[in-house]
Amino acid sequence: MKGVVYLVGILLLAIAYWYGTVLTPQNLDSIIRTKFSQYTIERVQEKPPVYSLHAADGKQFWLGIGEGKGYGGTMNVAVLIKPDGSIQQLDILTHKETPGYLIRVLSKPFFTYQFRSKDVSDSFRIAKDVDAVSGATISCRGITEATRNAAHLVATGYLKRNVTWEQTAIQFGIREAALLLLIGATFIPLVFRNKMLRNLYYALTIGVLGFWLNASLSISSISALTMGFVPDYHTTLTWWILTLSSLGAIVLLGRNIYCNKLCPFFAVQLFLGKIGIKLKLPLWVQKHGTTVADFLLWSSLLIIFLSRTPAFGSFEPFALAFSLEGVGVQWYILPLTIAGSLFITQYWCRLFCPVGRLFSVLLRTRRTCIAHCRNTQTGRNNECASMQNGRNCERHTSQKDSASTTFSVLCTGFFYVLTLFAVAMFFAQSVVDFLGR
Repeated sequence: MKGVVYLVGILLLAIAYWYGTVLTPQNLDSIIRTKFSQYTIERVQEKPPVYSLHAADGKQFWLGIGEGKGYGGTMNVAVLIKPDGSIQQLDILTHKETPGYLIRVLSKPFFTYQFRSKDVSDSFRIAKDVDAVSGATISCRGITEATRNAAHLVATGYLKRNVTWEQTAIQFGIREAALLLLIGATFIPLVFRNKMLRNLYYALTIGVLGFWLNASLSISSISALTMGFVPDYHTTLTWWILTLSSLGAIVLLGRNIYCNKLCPFFAVQLFLGKIGIKLKLPLWVQKHGTTVADFLLWSSLLIIFLSRTPAFGSFEPFALAFSLEGVGVQWYILPLTIAGSLFITQYWCRLFCPVGRLFSVLLRTRRTCIAHCRNTQTGRNNECASMQNGRNCERHTSQKDSASTTFSVLCTGFFYVLTLFAVAMFFAQSVVDFLGR
């Protein structure tokens, strides 16, 4: 019966992916005609879109539409260009960017204002021609890329201007070197056998991957790859290094080096557990924990595939934890996770994390494939059903609810149910946003 349920779930995900890809194309034309309703609009080019706009006083403006790649997805930007070839304004029409980063950019009016009056032949280079917003550099690059594409499209095709710009070189520096060192350390057993070195390593993951690089794997960034969104390796090299090394270790070595080593949020929970009170999970949470976590992963992917917007299904509190940039219910999920980690070991990783569950599925699939290739019988998986943080955990057969104190049951049950409710509210808000688009 369980196998049938999983097959139905996979089938529904495939249908959602097909629906989001084939049946829900973005109607940029209607958005543009609504946003620029004060002009008489004529579409003069289909792909990429270019419009001729006529004001009431007879002046002709040009509107180019450009696409850029942010951290969480693509962005479509409309650039309104004056008759003299200077930019009058730019508007983000649609986006699939991680909300926290885009909110940070839009909260700094200087970023969009600096494009005004720039000539369409400008090179639009971050740090040279355009100042980025600290903590949201990749989002700024995406908006700048879209603006440049739109401006140069109009410049060469309709204003007969010559444009030149430099392709961004691959950016490898101290940030990427530090990440590679942390990844390499995951393969050195001594680092994790020695208590002092282990604590130092986890402190570094918080400082380097968390606050400095703000580089955590999320279900939105991984699922975006399946939908054809491939971040530019010239400007997102840290993301590529972290993603390829984590997935590569699973596929090639059968090891999860991310969840219980590289992940900065794992380290945060580890240190919180050291200062908190350790309580055992009651049997009912252990028994159904994996099923619930699998359902959260499935729900997240379903919403992402239907909406074609990775941010709609990304309920993880990582960005909020390290950059204090989040939206809506994420402000409730983070404090609940922090509080829960004081009482329950690796609270988020064991019971909620969609990336952890996805990596668990990949590891299990790899083991099954290898076993079939070797013509051996796989047998049953002896890992604890509700815990997946890269370690073997306690089996539920060794625990009984009667062994847990009343305080333990009430405390763990309270945080578990409350966090589940917050995640459910996040999904509900995502559905409302999707239906209201």
